[in-house]
Amino acid sequence: MEVRSGKALGYRSLVFLLFLISIDGIALTENIIDYVVATVNDEAITRGALESESLLNHLLWKTDLEVQGIELDGVIVLSGGDDYGLVANGVMEILNRETRQQIAHIQIKQVDPRRATAVIFGSPAQTVNIGHIVRRPLLNVIEELVLIDQKLVIPIMGVAPNNIIVLSGGDDHGLLPRDIVEVLDRGTQRQIAHARIKQVDPRRATAVISGSPTQTVNVGHVVRRPLVEGVLRNVRTILNELIDRKLMMQEADKLGIPLARWNTKVDVELKATLGDEKLLQEINKKLGLETEEIRDWLRTRLILNEFRDRRFGRVDNLEQQATEYLRHHPNEFYDQKLARKRSFEEVLEEIQNRLRTQIEIDLEEWLTQQRNSSYIRKL
Repeated sequence: MEVRSGKALGYRSLVFLLFLISIDGIALTENIIDYVVATVNDEAITRGALESESLLNHLLWKTDLEVQGIELDGVIVLSGGDDYGLVANGVMEILNRETRQQIAHIQIKQVDPRRATAVIFGSPAQTVNIGHIVRRPLLNVIEELVLIDQKLVIPIMGVAPNNIIVLSGGDDHGLLPRDIVEVLDRGTQRQIAHARIKQVDPRRATAVISGSPTQTVNVGHVVRRPLVEGVLRNVRTILNELIDRKLMMQEADKLGIPLARWNTKVDVELKATLGDEKLLQEINKKLGLETEEIRDWLRTRLILNEFRDRRFGRVDNLEQQATEYLRHHPNEFYDQKLARKRSFEEVLEEIQNRLRTQIEIDLEEWLTQQRNSSYIRKL
């Protein structure tokens, strides 16, 4: 569904436009064309948000790739393999889940479909434990995404009447009917228009220009598939996550969490994540992500973390919670073979994992209730 900008209208025209927006799920975004892909309690999620989410999540960190086990010889077991695009000898960073501080670098040793092993090199800043998260070094990710982006560019080989264009790629480029692509000027790389894929053959496709192009579309111009389709995660999965985020942000708003005071925390998080201004410039130049987009994404993450902590229990004081848990459930940790209770140090990690798992279960149960009681529409 197309979203188009426009100048201020008269009062009656504006009322009529808002009426159309409410019934058709169209949202206005200044100076850009965008498409609504879902609404959650009448709040829109756009295709642009979908693309940015996938890119930012892949670029900055993946919270679901983590250290799953540590073997006796110091080999680290990761919770993903081929399914995360990991390759043997690739270099990754290990971060503390709570602080996001880098602990160590690891080198991938063996990659299986859903599992990988790695070894630490250098001196870790602290002990690597189960539950720590893993990500690629940021510069490597940028280079990888740029290569993906280049593969998604397809030249226009013909222009037909009725705004139809013929592309020099089809199935071989992973195109599907109804996909939305960008039309770019090859020389300037500036966006001219959007087009919707109409028919796909093995090595050829046709598409229809949508909206009003900023200049005439000609042979030699190129189309680019959205980068979101080239990175690791399924688009449907990302959309479901954005819907869940909307539900949590709406609840956080009721609790008064999204306040302006988060700006300082975002500054700290931005510096901890990216390090310096040079990386921001690289991200903007190569991936087209503005600093404010990154700030908004980080701000949302921080707010959601605070919401989860308030609603379901904090994850940054699990050791303190483990002490309380052991005090109330001492018999759960009795060692039958040694005929004694296991010490706090022996059971700390096990209790922390139990508490972390329970928080995830409680959150998922709450989200299920919210999904069932909310008005959610995927367009």
